[in-house]
Amino acid sequence: MNVMVKPMNAWSLRRFVCLVLVGGCVFASLLPSLALAQDTVAFLSATVRIQGRDGSVHTFRAELATTPTQQRRGLMFRKTLAADAAMLFVFNPPRRIAMWMKNTYIPLDMLFAAADGRIGFIAENTVPRSLTHIAPPLKTAFVLEVPAGTVKRLALRSGDVLHNKN
Repeated sequence: MNVMVKPMNAWSLRRFVCLVLVGGCVFASLLPSLALAQDTVAFLSATVRIQGRDGSVHTFRAELATTPTQQRRGLMFRKTLAADAAMLFVFNPPRRIAMWMKNTYIPLDMLFAAADGRIGFIAENTVPRSLTHIAPPLKTAFVLEVPAGTVKRLALRSGDVLHNKN
């Protein structure tokens, strides 16, 4: 069987090359997210307590994000988070940080605390998958991420203190 292949004209060749380049760029841009989604990142856990200025104490089972790999992953790709569950990001030394919700599918409340554990900034009901930076105006040593609505439900506020009990 003989097959005749018709040569492409210049216009068709340019369109084909553009489609290949655009498709390759789109695929390449998805690779980091696909790799993170498939990689497993192990987290240690700890008990974290928030002591309110009113004397109340609230306890969470927190996964610890202490390494850059753990901090990049955070709660990305999770579909649920129990009411008493959390993720505690630890930054040593404390620094100015910015976080976002890329590839995070559940809304969160984020509590930003200084080295002494005192909460100085709270971001409530963060938007899932948003690329908007959440950047508190203070040096941060800890960020506690909890399910959205937790801050309101427990009446948490700036000045409350995080305690990490390993």
